Amino acid sequence: MTVLNTPLISVSELKKSPTKAFQRAKLNQTGVFVIKHDQMLGVLLSLRDYDKIMKEIDELRWKVYNAGIEHKMNNNVPYLYTDYEFLGPTADPNPFFHND
Repeated sequence: MTVLNTPLISVSELKKSPTKAFQRAKLNQTGVFVIKHDQMLGVLLSLRDYDKIMKEIDELRWKVYNAGIEHKMNNNVPYLYTDYEFLGPTADPNPFFHND
């Protein structure tokens, strides 16, 4: 999101027509800065843009996580990994061992 090209909307405008504010955010493919008395209160996003940002954050978290594991493995860090440390969020939250 480019700050310089991001539209502004006042709180009073937002109260009058929230749907119009969301349409504006979607049309511009940016957030809409919500202001009150020349101070920034927040950013209004379309659902599509919010989902896109959350997906990018998730992908970056995985890259950081995998880089950490790769670093430990490449540097022979003598450490026993938990299921969560090795598998991340896909790990079974209640692992148990079979005696088969």
